[in-house]
Amino acid sequence: MNNYVCLEATISALDTVRYTPAGIPILGLTLEHASEQEEAQVQRKCRFTIEAKIVGAAAGQTFHIGDTVRCEGFLNVRNPRYPKLQLHIQNIEIIE
Repeated sequence: MNNYVCLEATISALDTVRYTPAGIPILGLTLEHASEQEEAQVQRKCRFTIEAKIVGAAAGQTFHIGDTVRCEGFLNVRNPRYPKLQLHIQNIEIIE
């Protein structure tokens, strides 16, 4: 079962790329989303900030604060002792 989340958002913060002991790159970022969604035939403003991370080759792409991106991935807690949701990005592209 593939329960990916699709999101269009703006990058508001970027960490420095770090590497696992096996040499796999990891990039942490913060995304800000703003849109209008329909719920029960009523338009609703939707705004939130979410922490995200990219693991693997896509973490080597060049991103800048202010870039608008379209990404998909899955939600998980950061770790069991810190249950804040984090988006684990599997695919990402910069929208021009």
